[in-house]
Amino acid sequence: MIISPAVFRAYDIRGKVGEDLTPAFVEVVGRAFGSHIKSQGGERISISRDNRHSSQKLANDFIRGVLSTGINVIDLGLTTTPMLYFSILHWDLDGGAMITASHAHPDYNGIKLCKKQGLHIFGEELKEIQQLVETDNFVSGRGKLEKNDIFDEYESEILRRIKLNSNLRVAVDCGDGVAGPFAPEIFEKLGCQVFKYACKPLGNFPHGGADPSRPKNLDDLAEIVITRGYDVGIGLDPDGDRLGVVDEKGEYVPIEK
Repeated sequence: MIISPAVFRAYDIRGKVGEDLTPAFVEVVGRAFGSHIKSQGGERISISRDNRHSSQKLANDFIRGVLSTGINVIDLGLTTTPMLYFSILHWDLDGGAMITASHAHPDYNGIKLCKKQGLHIFGEELKEIQQLVETDNFVSGRGKLEKNDIFDEYESEILRRIKLNSNLRVAVDCGDGVAGPFAPEIFEKLGCQVFKYACKPLGNFPHGGADPSRPKNLDDLAEIVITRGYDVGIGLDPDGDRLGVVDEKGEYVPIEK
């Protein structure tokens, strides 16, 4: 298969939908990933997606490719990327994949690949999958598909581990992304008073859906915190794995890496 060399990046697969990411290409990547998991002795993985308009179709294409290698798939549906990682660890799976382009433009999409223990596939190991795509070197089989929901178990684990001593007033900006149905509920169950901003999942990200680790992308959140008297503002990117924070004065709080 002829592919754009820019699609396989250092840490994920990403490109423009309909040009770089076609149904045929995504299915072949699924076949390559399934073959790679099979070569490591794996049998079962989980797959989830963000709320971009293209993600459902691409997830179906990818799943079809994985199933054709004999790998069994748990379809988690709409989740954040951290929820995918949790599913791999919690259910002791052999890997997983998230259909997302993170905070990129809605016209783009991508695939994040993981192996056992939720470890990210990147660098040389991702190049091995690229080589399988380019050479059509796949295994064959007939995997089984099941649907399951990880959120209740994910939420229970967070509530078990985290206890807050005060009734915090928290403003949450989910960037119109997939964290919207999940993050505010968790904060509320932790005892917080929550103000929701851009928490309805909208696949075209009308409020920006941008990288919240960049201070300028938290201007709306900072204004909410200041004008409404909240204690802290939490900004999340569209797939829920990137965080930005402003304090009670609306000032950006650097996140140590």
